[in-house]
Amino acid sequence: ARGVGALDASAASKLRDALLLAAAEVHADAGVVLATSPDASSALQRAWLRACPIVDGADLETHVAVALFWGLRRDERRAASATAGGYDAAERRDDAVGRNGARANDVAVTSSFGTVRRLTALELAAALCDAISPDARKSTLVDARPAPGDSGVIHITTRAHYEARRRAGQLRCSTCGRFVAGDRALWWHQKTRHGVHHSEAVDAVEDELRALSTTVVELERVAAGGIEPSEDASTAGRTARNADDLAAGLAGGGEALDALIASGRVEALPDPGLEAARRGDVDALRRLVKDEGWDANAAVDRHGSGALLWAAGAGRLEAVKFLVEEAGTDPATTSQAGRRAYAGRTALHWAARNGHVSVLEYLVSDRGVDVDARTAEGTTAFAWACWRGRVDAMRWL
Repeated sequence: ARGVGALDASAASKLRDALLLAAAEVHADAGVVLATSPDASSALQRAWLRACPIVDGADLETHVAVALFWGLRRDERRAASATAGGYDAAERRDDAVGRNGARANDVAVTSSFGTVRRLTALELAAALCDAISPDARKSTLVDARPAPGDSGVIHITTRAHYEARRRAGQLRCSTCGRFVAGDRALWWHQKTRHGVHHSEAVDAVEDELRALSTTVVELERVAAGGIEPSEDASTAGRTARNADDLAAGLAGGGEALDALIASGRVEALPDPGLEAARRGDVDALRRLVKDEGWDANAAVDRHGSGALLWAAGAGRLEAVKFLVEEAGTDPATTSQAGRRAYAGRTALHWAARNGHVSVLEYLVSDRGVDVDARTAEGTTAFAWACWRGRVDAMRWL
Protein backbone atom coordinates (compact mmCIF):
# COMPACT_ATOMS: atom_id res chain seq x y z
CA ALA A 1 0.00 0.00 0.00
CA ARG A 2 1.12 3.54 -0.66
CA GLY A 3 -0.07 7.04 -0.03
CA VAL A 4 -2.01 9.15 -2.51
CA GLY A 5 -1.62 12.91 -2.75
CA ALA A 6 -1.57 14.40 0.75
CA LEU A 7 -2.70 11.12 2.34
CA ASP A 8 -0.25 8.59 3.75
CA ALA A 9 -0.73 4.89 3.08
CA SER A 10 -2.91 4.33 6.15
CA ALA A 11 -5.22 7.28 5.46
CA ALA A 12 -5.49 6.36 1.77
CA SER A 13 -6.40 2.77 2.67
CA LYS A 14 -9.09 3.96 5.09
CA LEU A 15 -10.55 6.28 2.49
CA ARG A 16 -10.66 3.49 -0.10
CA ASP A 17 -12.47 1.32 2.45
CA ALA A 18 -14.94 4.14 3.14
CA LEU A 19 -15.64 4.49 -0.58
CA LEU A 20 -16.28 0.76 -0.91
CA LEU A 21 -18.61 0.81 2.11
CA ALA A 22 -20.48 3.73 0.54
CA ALA A 23 -20.78 1.77 -2.69
CA ALA A 24 -22.29 -1.13 -0.71
CA GLU A 25 -24.84 1.27 0.79
CA VAL A 26 -25.92 2.31 -2.69
CA HIS A 27 -25.87 -1.23 -4.12
CA ALA A 28 -25.87 -4.09 -1.65
CA ASP A 29 -23.85 -6.40 -3.93
CA ALA A 30 -21.31 -3.76 -4.92
CA GLY A 31 -18.46 -5.86 -3.53
CA VAL A 32 -19.31 -8.73 -5.85
CA VAL A 33 -19.62 -6.45 -8.88
CA LEU A 34 -16.41 -4.56 -8.15
CA ALA A 35 -14.48 -7.76 -7.49
CA THR A 36 -14.90 -8.68 -11.16
CA SER A 37 -14.10 -5.21 -12.48
CA PRO A 38 -10.76 -4.53 -14.22
CA ASP A 39 -9.94 -2.05 -11.44
CA ALA A 40 -10.02 -4.90 -8.93
CA SER A 41 -6.58 -6.07 -10.08
CA SER A 42 -3.68 -4.88 -7.98
CA ALA A 43 -2.14 -3.08 -10.96
CA LEU A 44 -5.21 -0.89 -11.50
CA GLN A 45 -6.53 -0.54 -7.94
CA ARG A 46 -5.12 2.98 -7.76
CA ALA A 47 -7.93 4.00 -10.15
CA TRP A 48 -10.21 3.71 -7.13
CA LEU A 49 -8.25 6.55 -5.51
CA ARG A 50 -5.69 8.60 -7.38
CA ALA A 51 -4.46 12.15 -7.85
CA CYS A 52 -6.95 14.48 -9.53
CA PRO A 53 -5.71 16.26 -12.66
CA ILE A 54 -7.68 19.44 -11.84
CA VAL A 55 -5.08 22.06 -10.90
CA ASP A 56 -7.27 24.49 -8.96
CA GLY A 57 -9.79 22.08 -7.42
CA ALA A 58 -9.95 18.70 -5.70
CA ASP A 59 -6.75 16.80 -5.02
CA LEU A 60 -8.06 13.23 -5.45
CA GLU A 61 -10.49 11.38 -7.67
CA THR A 62 -12.07 7.94 -7.54
CA HIS A 63 -13.53 5.70 -10.25
CA VAL A 64 -15.43 3.42 -7.87
CA ALA A 65 -18.80 4.64 -9.17
CA VAL A 66 -17.57 4.26 -12.76
CA ALA A 67 -16.44 0.68 -12.14
CA LEU A 68 -19.69 -0.17 -10.36
CA PHE A 69 -21.83 1.36 -13.13
CA TRP A 70 -20.11 -0.50 -15.95
CA GLY A 71 -20.00 -3.72 -13.95
CA LEU A 72 -23.76 -3.54 -13.45
CA ARG A 73 -24.20 -2.57 -17.08
CA ARG A 74 -22.18 -5.61 -18.14
CA ASP A 75 -24.26 -7.92 -15.93
CA GLU A 76 -27.52 -6.52 -17.28
CA ARG A 77 -26.41 -6.99 -20.87
CA ARG A 78 -25.35 -10.56 -20.16
CA ALA A 79 -28.72 -11.27 -18.60
CA ALA A 80 -30.51 -9.62 -21.51
CA SER A 81 -28.44 -11.58 -24.00
CA ALA A 82 -29.32 -14.84 -22.26
CA THR A 83 -33.06 -14.15 -22.29
CA ALA A 84 -33.45 -12.23 -25.57
CA GLY A 85 -31.74 -14.56 -28.03
CA GLY A 86 -28.17 -13.39 -27.95
CA TYR A 87 -26.08 -10.23 -27.94
CA ASP A 88 -27.54 -8.73 -31.15
CA ALA A 89 -31.08 -9.12 -29.79
CA ALA A 90 -30.04 -7.41 -26.57
CA GLU A 91 -28.61 -4.54 -28.67
CA ARG A 92 -31.90 -4.21 -30.56
CA ARG A 93 -33.86 -4.27 -27.32
CA ASP A 94 -31.69 -1.47 -25.87
CA ASP A 95 -32.38 0.60 -28.99
CA ALA A 96 -36.11 0.03 -28.61
CA VAL A 97 -36.03 1.07 -24.97
CA GLY A 98 -34.33 4.33 -25.97
CA ARG A 99 -36.90 5.02 -28.70
CA ASN A 100 -39.76 4.42 -26.26
CA GLY A 101 -38.55 7.25 -24.02
CA ALA A 102 -36.92 5.30 -21.18
CA ARG A 103 -33.31 5.92 -20.30
CA ALA A 104 -31.08 3.36 -21.95
CA ASN A 105 -27.95 4.55 -20.11
CA ASP A 106 -28.89 3.63 -16.57
CA VAL A 107 -28.58 0.53 -14.41
CA ALA A 108 -30.62 -1.01 -11.62
CA VAL A 109 -29.16 -0.70 -8.12
CA THR A 110 -30.54 -2.29 -4.96
CA SER A 111 -29.73 -0.48 -1.72
CA SER A 112 -28.87 -2.13 1.58
CA PHE A 113 -32.53 -1.47 2.52
CA GLY A 114 -33.79 -3.39 -0.52
CA THR A 115 -34.89 -0.31 -2.48
CA VAL A 116 -34.48 -0.73 -6.25
CA ARG A 117 -33.91 2.26 -8.53
CA ARG A 118 -32.31 2.96 -11.88
CA LEU A 119 -29.41 5.40 -11.95
CA THR A 120 -27.12 6.85 -14.58
CA ALA A 121 -23.38 6.89 -13.94
CA LEU A 122 -23.66 10.51 -12.77
CA GLU A 123 -26.56 9.72 -10.44
CA LEU A 124 -24.71 6.70 -9.09
CA ALA A 125 -21.69 8.89 -8.31
CA ALA A 126 -23.90 11.42 -6.50
CA ALA A 127 -25.54 8.65 -4.47
CA LEU A 128 -22.15 7.24 -3.52
CA CYS A 129 -20.96 10.68 -2.36
CA ASP A 130 -24.04 11.01 -0.16
CA ALA A 131 -23.40 7.56 1.33
CA ILE A 132 -19.85 8.28 2.53
CA SER A 133 -19.89 7.84 6.29
CA PRO A 134 -19.80 10.85 8.65
CA ASP A 135 -16.68 9.38 10.30
CA ALA A 136 -14.82 9.33 7.00
CA ARG A 137 -15.88 12.89 6.26
CA LYS A 138 -14.85 14.05 9.71
CA SER A 139 -11.41 12.47 9.59
CA THR A 140 -10.38 13.03 5.98
CA LEU A 141 -12.73 14.93 3.68
CA VAL A 142 -13.84 18.48 3.11
CA ASP A 143 -15.84 17.60 0.00
CA ALA A 144 -16.74 14.76 -2.37
CA ARG A 145 -18.80 15.42 -5.49
CA PRO A 146 -19.31 14.08 -9.03
CA ALA A 147 -16.88 15.54 -11.55
CA PRO A 148 -18.26 17.80 -14.30
CA GLY A 149 -19.83 15.79 -17.10
CA ASP A 150 -21.60 12.45 -16.87
CA SER A 151 -18.71 10.01 -16.49
CA GLY A 152 -19.36 9.13 -12.84
CA VAL A 153 -15.86 10.08 -11.68
CA ILE A 154 -15.88 11.57 -8.18
CA HIS A 155 -13.63 14.47 -7.14
CA ILE A 156 -12.47 14.54 -3.52
CA THR A 157 -10.99 17.43 -1.55
CA THR A 158 -9.07 16.25 1.50
CA ARG A 159 -8.62 18.32 4.63
CA ALA A 160 -4.85 18.36 4.19
CA HIS A 161 -5.18 19.76 0.66
CA TYR A 162 -7.76 22.32 1.76
CA GLU A 163 -5.56 23.61 4.56
CA ALA A 164 -2.51 23.84 2.31
CA ARG A 165 -4.51 25.95 -0.15
CA ARG A 166 -5.78 28.17 2.65
CA ARG A 167 -2.26 28.74 3.93
CA ALA A 168 -1.39 29.87 0.41
CA GLY A 169 -4.12 32.52 0.62
CA GLN A 170 -6.70 30.76 -1.53
CA LEU A 171 -10.42 30.38 -0.82
CA ARG A 172 -12.66 27.55 -1.91
CA CYS A 173 -15.96 27.95 -3.74
CA SER A 174 -18.49 25.75 -1.94
CA THR A 175 -20.63 25.58 -5.08
CA CYS A 176 -18.11 24.00 -7.46
CA GLY A 177 -15.11 23.20 -5.24
CA ARG A 178 -12.66 25.39 -7.14
CA PHE A 179 -9.96 27.36 -5.27
CA VAL A 180 -9.50 31.01 -6.18
CA ALA A 181 -7.02 33.72 -5.17
CA GLY A 182 -8.66 35.48 -2.24
CA ASP A 183 -11.94 37.02 -1.18
CA ARG A 184 -12.51 39.37 -4.11
CA ALA A 185 -11.80 36.57 -6.57
CA LEU A 186 -14.31 34.32 -4.77
CA TRP A 187 -16.95 37.06 -4.81
CA TRP A 188 -16.43 37.60 -8.54
CA HIS A 189 -16.34 33.85 -9.21
CA GLN A 190 -19.66 33.32 -7.41
CA LYS A 191 -21.33 36.10 -9.39
CA THR A 192 -19.94 35.34 -12.85
CA ARG A 193 -19.53 31.56 -12.74
CA HIS A 194 -22.62 30.67 -10.74
CA GLY A 195 -24.86 33.66 -11.33
CA VAL A 196 -25.73 34.25 -7.69
CA HIS A 197 -27.08 37.52 -6.33
CA HIS A 198 -24.58 40.05 -4.97
CA SER A 199 -25.65 39.50 -1.35
CA GLU A 200 -25.34 35.73 -1.66
CA ALA A 201 -21.86 36.10 -3.14
CA VAL A 202 -20.90 38.30 -0.20
CA ASP A 203 -22.29 35.68 2.22
CA ALA A 204 -20.31 32.94 0.48
CA VAL A 205 -17.10 34.92 0.88
CA GLU A 206 -17.88 35.67 4.52
CA ASP A 207 -18.58 32.02 5.27
CA GLU A 208 -15.31 30.93 3.71
CA LEU A 209 -13.30 33.68 5.36
CA ARG A 210 -14.69 32.60 8.71
CA ALA A 211 -13.73 29.00 8.03
CA LEU A 212 -11.08 27.65 10.38
CA SER A 213 -9.16 24.37 10.23
CA THR A 214 -11.01 21.15 10.98
CA THR A 215 -8.22 18.62 11.24
CA VAL A 216 -9.21 15.87 13.63
CA VAL A 217 -5.95 15.97 15.59
CA GLU A 218 -6.44 19.65 16.34
CA LEU A 219 -10.13 19.16 17.10
CA GLU A 220 -9.31 16.48 19.64
CA ARG A 221 -6.68 18.78 21.15
CA VAL A 222 -9.32 21.48 21.57
CA ALA A 223 -11.84 19.08 23.13
CA ALA A 224 -9.15 17.92 25.55
CA GLY A 225 -8.28 21.48 26.55
CA GLY A 226 -5.07 21.62 24.53
CA ILE A 227 -5.89 25.07 23.13
CA GLU A 228 -5.91 27.80 25.72
CA PRO A 229 -8.90 30.19 25.85
CA SER A 230 -6.58 33.07 24.92
CA GLU A 231 -5.51 31.39 21.70
CA ASP A 232 -7.58 32.81 18.84
CA ALA A 233 -7.66 32.66 15.06
CA SER A 234 -4.98 35.32 14.70
CA THR A 235 -2.48 33.28 16.71
CA ALA A 236 -3.48 29.79 15.68
CA GLY A 237 -3.73 30.61 11.97
CA ARG A 238 -6.77 30.57 9.74
CA THR A 239 -7.78 27.02 9.11
CA ALA A 240 -11.58 25.15 8.25
CA ARG A 241 -14.71 25.71 10.33
CA ASN A 242 -17.41 23.18 9.70
CA ALA A 243 -20.44 21.57 11.29
CA ASP A 244 -18.39 18.69 12.70
CA ASP A 245 -16.64 21.13 15.06
CA LEU A 246 -19.97 22.33 16.43
CA ALA A 247 -21.27 18.76 16.75
CA ALA A 248 -18.15 17.78 18.68
CA GLY A 249 -18.53 20.78 20.98
CA LEU A 250 -22.19 20.06 21.68
CA ALA A 251 -21.44 16.41 22.38
CA GLY A 252 -18.43 17.24 24.56
CA GLY A 253 -20.25 19.49 27.00
CA GLY A 254 -19.87 23.10 28.04
CA GLU A 255 -16.10 23.17 28.49
CA ALA A 256 -15.43 21.64 25.08
CA LEU A 257 -17.80 24.10 23.42
CA ASP A 258 -16.22 27.01 25.30
CA ALA A 259 -12.77 25.95 24.08
CA LEU A 260 -13.97 25.67 20.48
CA ILE A 261 -15.57 29.12 20.64
CA ALA A 262 -12.44 30.63 22.21
CA SER A 263 -10.25 29.11 19.48
CA GLY A 264 -12.56 30.43 16.75
CA ARG A 265 -13.59 26.99 15.52
CA VAL A 266 -17.21 27.51 16.53
CA GLU A 267 -18.93 30.84 16.04
CA ALA A 268 -20.02 32.67 19.17
CA LEU A 269 -23.71 33.48 19.00
CA PRO A 270 -24.66 37.15 19.31
CA ASP A 271 -27.34 36.69 21.96
CA PRO A 272 -27.20 34.96 25.38
CA GLY A 273 -30.60 33.36 24.79
CA LEU A 274 -29.45 31.79 21.53
CA GLU A 275 -26.37 30.43 23.28
CA ALA A 276 -28.48 29.02 26.12
CA ALA A 277 -30.79 27.36 23.59
CA ARG A 278 -27.84 25.86 21.71
CA ARG A 279 -26.48 24.43 24.96
CA GLY A 280 -29.88 23.29 26.23
CA ASP A 281 -29.58 25.43 29.37
CA VAL A 282 -33.24 25.67 30.39
CA ASP A 283 -32.46 27.43 33.68
CA ALA A 284 -30.65 30.20 31.82
CA LEU A 285 -33.50 30.49 29.32
CA ARG A 286 -36.08 30.71 32.08
CA ARG A 287 -34.06 33.37 33.89
CA LEU A 288 -33.65 35.43 30.73
CA VAL A 289 -37.36 35.30 29.96
CA LYS A 290 -38.71 35.92 33.47
CA ASP A 291 -36.08 38.20 34.98
CA GLU A 292 -34.70 40.10 31.99
CA GLY A 293 -37.67 40.19 29.64
CA TRP A 294 -35.80 38.40 26.87
CA ASP A 295 -37.98 37.75 23.80
CA ALA A 296 -37.42 34.24 22.48
CA ASN A 297 -39.19 35.17 19.24
CA ALA A 298 -37.05 38.22 18.44
CA ALA A 299 -33.41 37.18 18.82
CA VAL A 300 -31.78 35.67 15.70
CA ASP A 301 -28.26 34.99 14.51
CA ARG A 302 -26.70 36.31 11.32
CA HIS A 303 -28.41 33.57 9.29
CA GLY A 304 -31.87 34.31 10.69
CA SER A 305 -32.07 31.36 13.12
CA GLY A 306 -33.86 31.92 16.42
CA ALA A 307 -33.65 30.13 19.76
CA LEU A 308 -36.11 27.35 18.87
CA LEU A 309 -34.22 26.45 15.73
CA TRP A 310 -30.92 26.33 17.61
CA ALA A 311 -32.41 24.13 20.34
CA ALA A 312 -34.02 21.77 17.83
CA GLY A 313 -30.91 21.54 15.67
CA ALA A 314 -28.79 20.73 18.71
CA GLY A 315 -31.24 18.08 19.93
CA ARG A 316 -32.05 19.96 23.15
CA LEU A 317 -35.53 18.55 23.75
CA GLU A 318 -36.13 20.18 27.15
CA ALA A 319 -35.10 23.56 25.78
CA VAL A 320 -37.43 23.04 22.81
CA LYS A 321 -40.29 22.25 25.20
CA PHE A 322 -39.57 25.34 27.29
CA LEU A 323 -39.45 27.64 24.29
CA VAL A 324 -42.72 26.24 22.91
CA GLU A 325 -44.69 25.74 26.11
CA GLU A 326 -43.45 28.59 28.31
CA ALA A 327 -41.83 31.16 26.03
CA GLY A 328 -44.64 31.06 23.48
CA THR A 329 -42.70 30.16 20.34
CA ASP A 330 -44.91 28.52 17.69
CA PRO A 331 -42.98 25.61 16.14
CA ALA A 332 -45.26 25.48 13.11
CA THR A 333 -44.82 29.10 12.03
CA THR A 334 -41.42 30.10 13.42
CA SER A 335 -39.04 29.80 10.49
CA GLN A 336 -35.62 30.97 9.46
CA ALA A 337 -35.20 34.23 7.59
CA GLY A 338 -32.23 35.17 5.47
CA ARG A 339 -30.81 34.15 2.15
CA ARG A 340 -32.44 31.62 -0.13
CA ALA A 341 -30.54 28.57 1.15
CA TYR A 342 -31.83 29.15 4.70
CA ALA A 343 -35.24 30.72 4.18
CA GLY A 344 -38.20 28.85 5.58
CA ARG A 345 -36.38 26.22 7.64
CA THR A 346 -38.20 25.40 10.86
CA ALA A 347 -37.35 23.49 14.01
CA LEU A 348 -38.66 20.37 12.26
CA HIS A 349 -36.20 20.76 9.38
CA TRP A 350 -33.21 21.34 11.66
CA ALA A 351 -34.10 18.41 13.92
CA ALA A 352 -34.42 16.14 10.87
CA ARG A 353 -31.21 17.43 9.31
CA ASN A 354 -29.23 16.59 12.44
CA GLY A 355 -31.05 13.34 13.25
CA HIS A 356 -32.76 14.26 16.53
CA VAL A 357 -35.69 11.84 16.60
CA SER A 358 -36.93 12.80 20.08
CA VAL A 359 -37.37 16.39 18.92
CA LEU A 360 -39.15 15.22 15.76
CA GLU A 361 -41.53 13.11 17.85
CA TYR A 362 -42.34 16.03 20.12
CA LEU A 363 -42.90 18.51 17.28
CA VAL A 364 -45.05 16.22 15.15
CA SER A 365 -46.82 13.99 17.68
CA ASP A 366 -47.23 16.41 20.59
CA ARG A 367 -47.42 19.79 18.87
CA GLY A 368 -49.06 18.86 15.58
CA VAL A 369 -46.39 20.24 13.27
CA ASP A 370 -46.97 19.17 9.66
CA VAL A 371 -44.44 16.44 8.92
CA ASP A 372 -44.45 17.46 5.23
CA ALA A 373 -43.87 21.19 5.85
CA ARG A 374 -41.50 22.66 3.26
CA THR A 375 -38.81 25.32 3.28
CA ALA A 376 -38.94 28.28 0.91
CA GLU A 377 -37.13 26.13 -1.67
CA GLY A 378 -39.62 23.28 -1.22
CA THR A 379 -37.47 20.91 0.86
CA THR A 380 -39.14 18.63 3.42
CA ALA A 381 -37.74 17.40 6.71
CA PHE A 382 -37.46 13.90 5.23
CA ALA A 383 -35.33 15.25 2.38
CA TRP A 384 -33.01 16.95 4.89
CA ALA A 385 -32.68 13.71 6.86
CA CYS A 386 -31.90 11.80 3.64
CA TRP A 387 -29.29 14.33 2.55
CA ARG A 388 -27.44 14.03 5.85
CA GLY A 389 -27.83 10.25 6.07
CA ARG A 390 -29.87 10.34 9.29
CA VAL A 391 -31.34 6.87 8.96
CA ASP A 392 -33.22 6.81 12.29
CA ALA A 393 -34.85 10.15 11.49
CA MET A 394 -35.70 8.92 7.99
CA ARG A 395 -37.37 5.81 9.38
CA TRP A 396 -39.37 7.78 11.94
CA LEU A 397 -40.51 10.37 9.39
